[in-house]
Amino acid sequence: MRTLTIAFALLVMVIGASAQGKVPSVTIQDLAGKKVDTKTFSNGGKPMIINFWATWCAPCKRELSAIADKYDDWQERTGVKLIAISIDDARSMA
Repeated sequence: MRTLTIAFALLVMVIGASAQGKVPSVTIQDLAGKKVDTKTFSNGGKPMIINFWATWCAPCKRELSAIADKYDDWQERTGVKLIAISIDDARSMA
């Protein structure tokens, strides 16, 4: 049991460390057709959450709601910045 606990703890640390990397450079398009490059996303070395969601995705909307409930507190304590990117297209927004 102890070995399993240690293995789990190591796994959590490795996953956490990989989340600290830089945002990959990806070009996305907003609903107005303007191209936005993710390399422009910055928060001055503070944490940043990039959340992909869709209006038709119930779990996505629940997740954003849960984040919204805590966001002000997180922002005050850590300076975290939230960027929510909808994967909807113009047809689903009409």
